[in-house]
Amino acid sequence: MVLRYLHCDLVDDWPDPWDLIAENTYCSLAKCLGMCYTIRMLDRQDVDDVCILEIDSNDYIVRLNKGLYCLNWNIDKVVNMKQLENIEITRNIDSAVFAHKIR
Repeated sequence: MVLRYLHCDLVDDWPDPWDLIAENTYCSLAKCLGMCYTIRMLDRQDVDDVCILEIDSNDYIVRLNKGLYCLNWNIDKVVNMKQLENIEITRNIDSAVFAHKIR
């Protein structure tokens, strides 16, 4: 677990990218947050709609371009958008909500 408590309802308390790296311990939400920070820092014009999805199993993935791509932090599990059609998404956190933390 990260040194601070990351919870979907406490977005304002999430660490910025540099604090996240400095803490150097990552839960699944922290890994997805790091992926979102990295993607947002690239500032690519062809990438939009970056968000963290909380799925029914209390796990998280990153979705890009309205579902064209999904990024999974778990290296032992392959996930594609077709699989997400059968998974209940319990929360959708748009990266625009925490993009101000990138400095």
